[in-house]
Amino acid sequence: MIGIFQNKEIDEVTIRDAVDKHWQIVEKLVNKEYAIEGQLGKINLLTELNNRLTTLKNNQGKAYTFKDIVTLGYEELRMLNISPEFERVNAEIKNSLVRCSKGRQKENIIVFLYEKFRKKHGLEFVESLHINVCPYCNRNYINSGRNVTMAQIDHFFSKKEYPLLALSFYNMVPSCYSCNHTKLDSKKDIISPYDRSKKTDDIIKFAYGIKSSALSFIEVERKDKQMSNNIEVFHLKEQYRIHTDIVNELRVKVRHDPPEYIDSINKLFEGGIDTTPEEIYFGTPLTQDKYYKRPLSKFQKDIIDQIKQELEME
Repeated sequence: MIGIFQNKEIDEVTIRDAVDKHWQIVEKLVNKEYAIEGQLGKINLLTELNNRLTTLKNNQGKAYTFKDIVTLGYEELRMLNISPEFERVNAEIKNSLVRCSKGRQKENIIVFLYEKFRKKHGLEFVESLHINVCPYCNRNYINSGRNVTMAQIDHFFSKKEYPLLALSFYNMVPSCYSCNHTKLDSKKDIISPYDRSKKTDDIIKFAYGIKSSALSFIEVERKDKQMSNNIEVFHLKEQYRIHTDIVNELRVKVRHDPPEYIDSINKLFEGGIDTTPEEIYFGTPLTQDKYYKRPLSKFQKDIIDQIKQELEME
């Protein structure tokens, strides 16, 4: 799991601006009149949502607004999600705010508006987080081309079960197709990439073992108890099992690492780029504030460290 806030390109100002921009887009979507099944005439959805939320209070006893729901940080969003009053309000909104639709499947109006948001603003949302790889698996690129993104948007708290959170910024995780569809509506308590308290190097470690002189096997070890659920839900052991070729390549590179070649790289660039000579040599970022840049970076970093340790012990 790659923590989104470990990304060295994201600071508090950047993320605050992204959240503010997100709310401006969402506000335009919900601040309109919509026909709701079972209700006469049309309703202003934003007004209706704010009215429904008056019984949901924060720690200071202040009622939440829909803007609060959309912009709450991950930690508060998680605490809100386990509140019995939130469950009641969400269930009420889930069952009663169903859009009128002729000949089409009925769906919650907030989920419907999320689909409109995704199609028109999904690319912009993903780009605002400055992440190139899937934070769940760190195996696939999710960066963007011209007017298109390879990312899907996973709802950490299922939009089917929690439509009230369908447009919440910190409930939307850019991910690869594989992870989005593997997770689906899993009830497992997994770690969110928005969880600031979980650092990648502190929660997971990759290692390898040797079956023969030319064949390795991969181990995925959890360093944090909760990470076991991520490993299970995203089938990380099965996914990483195929990368023995990379292990064997790295063993050759580390064991035959020519110091003069590393020195020549250093002299060539002389600090002109934000990449170390070793990262150029191995072709991957080697610190957790850069794992977001390339697939398999955390995996390769751990394998390189293990090989170096083995060499020191020989």
